[in-house]
Amino acid sequence: MKRKLFTVEDSFYFAGRQGTIVAGKLEHNSLTFKAGDKVCLIQPSGKEIIVNVSGIEMTYPPNFEKVGVWFESLTKEDVPVGTEVLLGV
Repeated sequence: MKRKLFTVEDSFYFAGRQGTIVAGKLEHNSLTFKAGDKVCLIQPSGKEIIVNVSGIEMTYPPNFEKVGVWFESLTKEDVPVGTEVLLGV
């Protein structure tokens, strides 16, 4: 069963670092996930992408309601604002 982790509120690409970091507010603080987990991204257009989480990014100052997730294989265009991130592929 798929469970919504968050909706992408912003995305970042840093020169010299492969991939894209997306950020959003967690829907369920009780859901846990880690690098290597598969997630389903549903773009606002309805297109679905299955991808592995490359890493979890820390926020500063620490905020346990918001999360940053790194997807090494995706571009910023692959995860536009409004994309839903779901756990349980």
